[in-house]
Amino acid sequence: MRWTDLSRSRRGRRSMTARSFGAVLLCLVTAAGVTVAAFPRNGADAPTEEANPASLQLGPAAAEIRLEGGITEGTARRLRRMLRTHPEVKLVSLTSEGGLVDEAEQIGDIVAAHGLSTYVPDYCVSACTLVFVRGQERLIATGGRIGFHAPWVPDSSGREVQVGSEEETQSYLSAGIAPDFTAQAMQVPSSDVWFPDPPRLLAARVATSYVDPTDLPLRIDRLPPTQRRWASAIEQP
Repeated sequence: MRWTDLSRSRRGRRSMTARSFGAVLLCLVTAAGVTVAAFPRNGADAPTEEANPASLQLGPAAAEIRLEGGITEGTARRLRRMLRTHPEVKLVSLTSEGGLVDEAEQIGDIVAAHGLSTYVPDYCVSACTLVFVRGQERLIATGGRIGFHAPWVPDSSGREVQVGSEEETQSYLSAGIAPDFTAQAMQVPSSDVWFPDPPRLLAARVATSYVDPTDLPLRIDRLPPTQRRWASAIEQP
């Protein structure tokens, strides 16, 4: 799980990934066969749409878009296209090991601008959390997990070098996440992943509630209406 810079139009590319995430997640979802990639900042091997790209599919109720996999180049663009075709969507479901921060921030901007809610049925780690916290309602399935850590960049030899997390900190704070929680999340070494327990996530305003997956269709019906607008002029068709 890694972060890349929040927006190409605002800053240069930036990324961060927890190398340990593969081992941690393997213990959680081995049966799911999840592939975990490490995405360094400004490197030649930065993730592309071909590197474990996220799939975007419409849910059975047509009011949900399911994003699964790595947040790679072009994911935000594909989400915008789906929303233009399906303006009835109210919820974005996230199952992701993270990826590019600029893409995650763009997706988060789209989620916030449209007044969409977010949902984690299984796990949402690293840059994925930047999308999750932008939801109008932030739902987590019973047993679902959210993971955080600080950013890093690779040096010339590919080794991890810890970097400042001011930009990531501001992103969480702007989304309304409690300052003490944000500070703790950004103190987690990039070689590790912090999975806070449900009471902590609720208290810090990371999540608004936990739901039984079988109750999700009814919960979607009761979600607040969407705003159906674009995040900025860049988001226009």
